[in-house]
Amino acid sequence: PRLPVRPPKIPLFRSPFDRPTPRPLPLPSAEISRDAALASVSGLTEKMVDAVNAGTVEVFENQKRVEEQARELRRKGAKFAGVTSEWVRIVRGFDDDLREIGDFEGWIKRVELDLNNLTQAMKKVAEQGSGSPRERGAS
Repeated sequence: PRLPVRPPKIPLFRSPFDRPTPRPLPLPSAEISRDAALASVSGLTEKMVDAVNAGTVEVFENQKRVEEQARELRRKGAKFAGVTSEWVRIVRGFDDDLREIGDFEGWIKRVELDLNNLTQAMKKVAEQGSGSPRERGAS
């Protein structure tokens, strides 16, 4: 005897939420597009990071150069200040020497004037004394 063949059971759904959602099969072109997009984004990210890093390196190199130039400028400024103070000392000494010469010149002129006055006084005394003693006594 043969057994009766049963028809397959088809499940009955109670609500729309009980239905399984069909999952789409990944298409090869979608995967290729996704991989291409990821590669593009990766490349762009690398280029942006490289650009930022290059700018950063340039900034640090410039900062190094500026700091070195500032140190050199400070060194030259200190040297210039030393030379300048030496020049000031020399000029002040020269000025003091000129003042002493001026004082000496004034002293010489005063001595010369005093000697001229003394010479004239002696000449007058000599002129007055050149007469005979009788003439001096008679007057």
